[in-house]
Amino acid sequence: MPKNKNIARKSVKDKQAKTQKAVKPTKAKAVKVVVKPKHTFITFIIDYSGSMDSIRAETIEHVNEQIEEIQAKSKDQIVHISLITFNENVSCQFFNESLGKLKPLTLRTYRPSGSTAMLDAVGYAITRMDAEIAELEKDDQAAALIVIVSDGIENASKTWTRQTLARLIRRKQDTKRWTFTYLGANQDLAIIEEMGIPKGDVSTFVADADGMKVATAMSVQSTRSYLSARDIGETQVKNYYSPK
Repeated sequence: MPKNKNIARKSVKDKQAKTQKAVKPTKAKAVKVVVKPKHTFITFIIDYSGSMDSIRAETIEHVNEQIEEIQAKSKDQIVHISLITFNENVSCQFFNESLGKLKPLTLRTYRPSGSTAMLDAVGYAITRMDAEIAELEKDDQAAALIVIVSDGIENASKTWTRQTLARLIRRKQDTKRWTFTYLGANQDLAIIEEMGIPKGDVSTFVADADGMKVATAMSVQSTRSYLSARDIGETQVKNYYSPK
């Protein structure tokens, strides 16, 4: 074999060896998974008509204990709270506040008097949330919980009727991202179900000190179960007052 051919073959082998040394195996890059935070918007709508005065302190405790439970159990969520109170007028104690900015309800800020405009309070809460909370429109993983507490029959609303409010509630429930609940005393709760709030999301309490304490314990458990459902990605719950 000619000498120059041997030289050529050796040169090719040397180039191949250098190329193999130069090419180092690449390590697979770790893929960072970004978990989108869950936005949860909870609104308490609390009766402060005159009949609630006999359970004033217990109602304050009822609201504050639920807020404390939310603060303790929602570490993996971004939660904002609103508190609406109503007699013949609708008052906003605070709206869409982050958990760190909340102040407890007190005897100074909760002074029951007057009659009961529950329909107007619920209508006000829903429409304001619609108008001012962009995530409820843009984020399909955002969810809203409406907690209504009243010890008497609606008798003072001027803007909303049961029929108009029922249509709004059903429209929101159809999105599968709104949960409406009602805790009531001294009234026919079948009327509340006619407003579009499912039976499992409606419960009763005895309107005295002991009765409200029992209702508070039940409501704290229901709130805890709702937040657990949100943790696993659920945006609407059924049987709020009868969690599995």
